[in-house]
Amino acid sequence: MSPLSDYAEYDDIDNLDEPSSKRDDAQAGATSYHPNTKHADGSGLDNLNPEDMAIPLPSSFGWDWCVRHMVKSLAIKEARLRYAQANDAIHSIRLALGFKSALLRKQVRPAKTQKKKTRAWSSVQGVNTTVQEHACVYSMAREAFRKLRRALRDITDLPKLDPKDLHIATHILGSAQAGQRNTQPSWIWSFGKTIEDEGTWMDSCK
Repeated sequence: MSPLSDYAEYDDIDNLDEPSSKRDDAQAGATSYHPNTKHADGSGLDNLNPEDMAIPLPSSFGWDWCVRHMVKSLAIKEARLRYAQANDAIHSIRLALGFKSALLRKQVRPAKTQKKKTRAWSSVQGVNTTVQEHACVYSMAREAFRKLRRALRDITDLPKLDPKDLHIATHILGSAQAGQRNTQPSWIWSFGKTIEDEGTWMDSCK
């Protein structure tokens, strides 16, 4: 089974405007964690953390393995569940980014004192953490779904979530900003759109 990814690329999503060399240095300090599971006797049970173990699901072995071992029905069920999980994660990301945009407009910008600015940015950072968590959930669901992609013929593929898709700087410039009209929003704003999005702070991101 392939090891779980940590998706560190979604950290510090507000720092995409920094020079690439600076971002590379920051990512170098946040390398993927690979636990040492090699025991002296070769059993592989030394320093083994349960939270680092992948749960053996059909996606852990792939579609071909499921076909050979006659568990296609389980693979189909997981593929549909993973697609729904990804859809829910994108919906949660949209809501969180909409809330973040509202915070930037209503709290960060009007803040005049250092105390108010600190409190406002703390709220924004809390939303960033929520966005990162849902981004990881989406990416894990997408990775599992793509391993079982051939189980479903009636569902389109899941797009890759780029860190730039989580950046809302272009959505809070204001309607009078030059070039704002031609700015193309990320695919996340139209993917799996539901009626539940209407009537929320999501409008400020559109």
